[in-house]
Amino acid sequence: MAYFVYLNETPFAWPSQQPPALPQPPAFATRAQAPPAQLRPFEPPVGWGKVIVGLGLVSLVCYTAYKAFEPATSTRRCSVCGSVNHDRRNCPHDGRRIPFSGSIPKSRICECCGGNRGKQRHHTRGRSDGSDFLDLCNQCHLHCGHKGNFQNLSVKPRYCVITGRTASWRTM
Repeated sequence: MAYFVYLNETPFAWPSQQPPALPQPPAFATRAQAPPAQLRPFEPPVGWGKVIVGLGLVSLVCYTAYKAFEPATSTRRCSVCGSVNHDRRNCPHDGRRIPFSGSIPKSRICECCGGNRGKQRHHTRGRSDGSDFLDLCNQCHLHCGHKGNFQNLSVKPRYCVITGRTASWRTM
């Protein structure tokens, strides 16, 4: 059995399926019988000053929230010596070795232990920085100037590891 629905037919076939009737507004015979209309007072449009102040406040709140949740900037450190003043490209500990001038005479004593053994010039600020040096004996150069291994970064010893006393360059 085929069932055809025409365009002008309602989709509800039985009265029990009809949609509920909506309440109808009361019909007034004349305009005088109608209730008085509710009038709202006239509100002028918002001025440009209020718009600019509102946008300024919104942008201030957004900027404050951005700064509050912004991750802290990390400081760049040198990957060789850990200093924050430079990076690996210009690190004095990793650069090209600068020889000391031969016109500067070597000291007769070790500037760490005070002994009069064989002397070596020691770069105290890295091999690329010839501005500061110490004349150290072989043992002090290794143990005090490089902390026991020449692969370590150079340091300016404050005390002698061999004698256990304050380095003699500090008492001069």
